[in-house]
Formats: sequence, structure tokens, C-alpha cells
Amino acid sequence: MTDTPTDQTAPTIDAREALQRFEQLEQALHRPYLTYASLPGDDGAPQEESLVVAAHARDTVQRAERYIQDTGLDPDQVYFDPIVTVPLPKYREDDDGAVRFGAPNAAAYWHPLAWLPERQAMPLTYVERDDDADPDDEGIEVQETDAEWALRLAFELTATGLYNPASGWVDVLALHDVRIDTPAGLARVEAWVAGGADTVLDRIDLEPYFAAADALYDDEWALDRVGQTFLAYQSAAWHVAAHTLADDLAEASAAVRSADGLAAVVFRTAAVASQFLRDLPPLDARDELTPAERLDEIGACIDPEEHAPTPDVVQRAATDLAAELERVRSAFDTAETDLEASERAAAADLEHIFEGATK
Repeated sequence: MTDTPTDQTAPTIDAREALQRFEQLEQALHRPYLTYASLPGDDGAPQEESLVVAAHARDTVQRAERYIQDTGLDPDQVYFDPIVTVPLPKYREDDDGAVRFGAPNAAAYWHPLAWLPERQAMPLTYVERDDDADPDDEGIEVQETDAEWALRLAFELTATGLYNPASGWVDVLALHDVRIDTPAGLARVEAWVAGGADTVLDRIDLEPYFAAADALYDDEWALDRVGQTFLAYQSAAWHVAAHTLADDLAEASAAVRSADGLAAVVFRTAAVASQFLRDLPPLDARDELTPAERLDEIGACIDPEEHAPTPDVVQRAATDLAAELERVRSAFDTAETDLEASERAAAADLEHIFEGATK
């Protein structure tokens, strides 16, 4: 199967220049932000964290809340899901056709997510063709889903070196000799965000770094990797959402001392679970509802704005919620093992391509 992007084209560079780009980012200033990368763990040793599949649904929610606060973006401009470990901004197209980050808070502009090229900033449209198809076959035009785009972007950010699982994120402004952590640097970026011209900030372009990864693999490596591994990553994310929210529900339910307190816990947990399991189809052919639809029904019966549920209704909702989360957890109990196998196969393919590019 061949996937050919139709709407954005990345620049082409050779392998030598690509390696120089990687070396430049390796030596750049890195900052920990939203992940555990470089932060001390319980044993005092620095931690590492990848950008794919969150360890806990709670991390996904809390990191999104912090990112919204730090950037000033509206909540509907931020994508967050356990399939990736960090929230991602949804770029918007201006009246002039330019695709921009658009956050009002200048302090957010040190981060690579503020400078994404269009190809990385938005879901791609691509043409899918069978490898043995007739040459005249025009193929099928396919639009990436938000989850597929998020997974591809996570792969690309790591492959470029803009994110390092051990040291965190490259400070893009420091890479261009602008220090956001100084009063002068912050004032400079604030003026630029407000619409002022700046010869350095106007020219910041991360596209060559993404092109470097393409040079060492191929132009479609990230799309291909998503195609190979998406189901495994999605299944792992559903498993994480179900089992970590179930654990939180059990812990919080044991701690509350009133029906109202339990109702609030159940309502909140059902809402988060429904969001993270929205794309999950029915678990059984006999099911009339998807898990998300079941969770919506559970939340609706104890919605504090609509009802004053009795203690019996609240307890029944808590029991039903725990049971539904357990159904999902059990359905994807082998997700971690399946993901490891899928990722090993994809990594082997990339290693083969890399070796060919650098010979």
C-alpha cells in the first residue's frame, strides 16, 4: 500500500545535511515540559518518557489543563488523548491562508509546538493506492484522523530530535539566540506576537529539521509507520484510559463520604472516559451501544445540572461505570504485548531504511 500526501510537500535535503541538523539539535538547549523527561524519579535518577501512549489518563487531563493555561489557547484549540503523552495545539488557517499557532501568551513560543510547518501542524490528506494497482488507478483520497495526525506528529518530533525522551524539548528561541527567560527576550517576543516585525522571529522555520528525518528514512516514513502501528497504539491508549480511570474511580469512591461526593466522582470519570473512548466501536456484536454511549448514559442519569439523584441511583451508576471500564480493560488486556510486537516490526523497517540512507 502506498500513501502519497496531496496537500503539502516537504523540502528535500541530502543525508549529510540531515545528520548536521541532528547534531545541531543534540547540542541545543533542552527544557523539560509536560513530560517526565530529565526530571528526577523516586530513586533520584533522571526519568525518560516517550511521546506515545500516556501512562495514566490523569496525566493526559492535567497536562492539557496546564498547556491551555500556559499558552492561552481556547480548550477547543487543544487536542489531548492518551494515544500521545502531551497535548497538541490545533493550528488555524488565517484569512490570508497562512496556518498559525496563534497562542496569545508569548512565553509559550520557546516550544517546538509553536513553530510547526503546515505538514506537521494539521492532518494530512493523502492518496492511498495498492502497490499492485493499475498505473491508471487514481487511488482513494484519505484524510488523517486527529488521532492518526497526533501519532504521526509524535513520531516526527522524536525522529527530528526536537523532542528527546531523556532531556525534553529543544528551546527553539534559544536556538536562534533569543532567550525567553530574560525580560528583554520576553518583551521582544511579546512585541512580535502583538504584530510587530522581527527579522529573526519572522524567519524561524523548523521545516528543515523535519526534512532531515525524511532524508534519512523517506518522505512517507511517518505515514507508513502510523499505518503499521496505529491500531496497536490506539488499543494501548484505550487500555490505559480504562484501567487507570477504573483505578481512580475505586480510590475516589472509597474516599468520599456522601452520595453527592460520589455522584461528582462518577460524573467526572464517566465524562473523561467517554471522551477518550469515543472512537471505540461496540465490544460485542450484540451490543447496541458503543462504550462511549454507555458511559454517556451513566453520566446523564446523575448529571448535577439535570437531576438530584438518590443514593441508590448514584451507587448503581458507580457500579455500572466500574463494570463498563472493566469490559474495556479486559478487551484490550494484551494491548501492551501487541504494541511491543508491532513497534518492533516498524522499528526494524526504519532501521533498514536508515542504513541504506547513510551508506
